[in-house]
Amino acid sequence: MRREVQSIIAATIVAFNGGAMTEGSTPASQAASVPRSIPVRVYFLDATGKPSPVQAIPRDLTIRLGAMAGRFGGRGDETLLTIRVGEGQVFRLDLSDLSERLSVRTAELSKREVAPLKLTPGDAKFARVSTVALSGADPLIGLAVVFWDLEAGGSLVPIYFDRPCQLRILSAADESAVDIPAAGLVWMLSVKNKNSRYIHTLADNPHPAIMIAPPEALEKISSTAFLGRR
Repeated sequence: MRREVQSIIAATIVAFNGGAMTEGSTPASQAASVPRSIPVRVYFLDATGKPSPVQAIPRDLTIRLGAMAGRFGGRGDETLLTIRVGEGQVFRLDLSDLSERLSVRTAELSKREVAPLKLTPGDAKFARVSTVALSGADPLIGLAVVFWDLEAGGSLVPIYFDRPCQLRILSAADESAVDIPAAGLVWMLSVKNKNSRYIHTLADNPHPAIMIAPPEALEKISSTAFLGRR
């Protein structure tokens, strides 16, 4: 179970196939604002954690974002967005649009959820974003696809919650303090500390990129080492 929790929640909270409010002032009833649209750069890494050469990146690379209602593990139930990355390896993500699409797909914590989670209050609903990379119509097999914070050196997961709530991960391998202040789309940050424990919090100022890499590469990269190679 520990390895399952680590792979599902921390080492990506991704699926191998995988907030945020609008701009403006922040009323007390809303989560903190972030820009409506953000640039997201896509990186391919080899098994050592080093960026792959440009010629190794599919020219027809597509990122598909899906919705997982009431679950963290597994595959997305429904496609939210299909994004053609293009040769520039950067796309813009409209967070307001993503929030709206997720808001109508929330559900209470599923009884099928394999990770030991606790959501308070129990009737709170959420939906998280899953990620998959494709070359043309074919998924890239054997590669993790994850939002990654370049500054913090950990995985990011966009999640929409329908109300203020608390999410806790009940595992000896994890520490969590995910307190949702208001309904809306937020980024959950998961970072592995020096004691090999995964720390899960809300990201105050996320710097998301997309990492596409063998799973072992994510264990090898840190924000300092990776940024130094850009």
